Amino acid sequence: MSLPVRGCGHIVALMLLSIGDVAKFQSHTGIPDVSKVNLDTLSTIPDSDLAHYFSPEFEVSKQRAPCWIDTRTTKRLCLPIALMLGNPKCGTTDMFLHLKEHPQIQPPNAKEPHYWTRTTFINTNVNRKNPESQFAKGLVQYAQHLFSNPNAFVDDPTSIGFEASASTIWDPGHFLPISVPQVMKRVYGDYASKVKFLVMIRNPTARLWSDYIYFGKKHATRKGIAFDMNTTADKFHSDVVSDLKVVTECLATHSELACNYLTHVMGSEQKTATRMMIGCYSITLKFWFQFFHHEQFFIIRSEGFFKQSKSVLKATFRFLEVDPPSEIEWKKILADATPEERRTSGTDHTVQMRNDTKLLLDNFYHEYNLRLTAMLHHVDRSHFTKTYLDFDGD
Repeated sequence: MSLPVRGCGHIVALMLLSIGDVAKFQSHTGIPDVSKVNLDTLSTIPDSDLAHYFSPEFEVSKQRAPCWIDTRTTKRLCLPIALMLGNPKCGTTDMFLHLKEHPQIQPPNAKEPHYWTRTTFINTNVNRKNPESQFAKGLVQYAQHLFSNPNAFVDDPTSIGFEASASTIWDPGHFLPISVPQVMKRVYGDYASKVKFLVMIRNPTARLWSDYIYFGKKHATRKGIAFDMNTTADKFHSDVVSDLKVVTECLATHSELACNYLTHVMGSEQKTATRMMIGCYSITLKFWFQFFHHEQFFIIRSEGFFKQSKSVLKATFRFLEVDPPSEIEWKKILADATPEERRTSGTDHTVQMRNDTKLLLDNFYHEYNLRLTAMLHHVDRSHFTKTYLDFDGD
C-alpha cells in the first residue's frame, strides 16, 4: 500500500517494505534495531522491497542540479549532484576547501550534514510509529539547509551543488535493512545516473593511526582530561590486537560487508574500539558499484593529492564536468593550500605507532589493498599508476 504525505512539497510516497515493514524499526525511535537485521542480505534486497523512501518530483529543465519546489513554502529545494562519500582522515576537508572555490561549484552551508547516514529521520520523538513520514520530513529539512542559494542552479544551469559527509560510504546509517546507496538511488530517481561521487583513500594503516589519535584527543577534551600521547601507542596496539580478533570471528560467520557495518554500530556485539574496517576500501566500493556505475566514481589517493594538488584538482574538475579555472580562479582555489599544517595540527607526529602494530595492520590490510588496486585499474583513471595505487609500496 502507499501512504499520502502532507506538508512535504512534491514528495511522492513509495511502497512500504514487504520485508517486515515497520516492525524492522524500534518503536521508540523509528530507527532500525541492528540486532533484528540480517546484514548478510543487504545486497540481495530487491528494489521492489524499498520502503517509506520518497522521491521528489524534480523540475524538468536543462539545469544539472536536481531541484523541486516545496509547495508549503514555494521555495526551490535542491539535492547535491556531487557527493564526497569519504573517507575520514583521508584529506576530505582539504579537498572540500579547494573545490568550494570553483565558481561553478556551490558548496553546502556545512561541509558534513551527514544526512544519508545519521540525520535521516528528524524529530524521532514525534510520529515515532510513522518512519515513512519522518523520512519525508528529513529529506525536505536536508534540502532546506543544504545550499544558501538554490536559485543559482537555475541562473547558471551548468553549476553544481555538492556536499562532503565523510561517513556516507562506510556508515550503515538508519535505513537498515536497506542500504544507503540503494535508498539514495531511489531518492534521486532519474538523476541517479548523473550523480558524481568522490572517494578519498589513504594508506589504511596510517589512516587508522591518525583516526585513533584524532578521536582520542577529541574524547579527552570532551571529558576535560589530559590526552597522554606517551601511552597511546601501547593502548592502540592493545585495541588493534583485540579488534583483529573481533573482526576475524565476525568474518567466520558473516559477510565482509556485514562485518564492515557491524563493527561500527553502537550496541553491536562486533563493535570495535578502532574504526579498523573503514580502511577496507574495496568492500564498500564493490558494494556501491552494485547500485551506481563505476564511472560515476572518482577515487583520489590522499598521498598523491597532497603531493600534486593542482594536478589532481584538474582531473577532479574534469570528472565533475565543470570549466577549467582561469589563472585568477586558480589563485583563489589554491589559496588555502596548507594541507600539511592542517593535517599535522591534530596529530603529534613525534609519537609513532609501534612497529609490531604496523606489521599486524599491514598484514590485515594486504589482501584488501590488492583487491583495491585491481579494482581501480579496472575502473581506469588516467592519473593512476600501479605505483600510485599500491599501498604496500609505501
